[in-house]
Amino acid sequence: MGASGHGVILIVDDDEAIREAVQLALETEGYETALATQGAEALVWLGEHPTPGLVLLDLMMPVMDGWAVIEDLRQKDRLFQMPIVVITAFGRDLGSAANLPLLRKPIELATLMTAVRQHCRATAR
Repeated sequence: MGASGHGVILIVDDDEAIREAVQLALETEGYETALATQGAEALVWLGEHPTPGLVLLDLMMPVMDGWAVIEDLRQKDRLFQMPIVVITAFGRDLGSAANLPLLRKPIELATLMTAVRQHCRATAR
């Protein structure tokens, strides 16, 4: 783990306040984090680092949204190498569209931490 990228939780969200709040919550619990502001930035990070312990992925972002990230990762088989939890304020039921765990915004801290513990391959420091 550590600086190599192993065990890092990648937070992908265009909302700076949400990115920082999630980062603070996770780092307070001892997790290492990395940030991306939109999908293309996330894919660059994923291409340059070892598979993270978890990706927290917003769906609705400018430039490249979460759906496009999921599609890109599916085509490269990387989707199956890493746990992803989708985070969205999207109101309608997504059903199995993403076939991934889903958290709705606004996220309660306890709900976030439960999802991280359930799906993350990283362990807190």
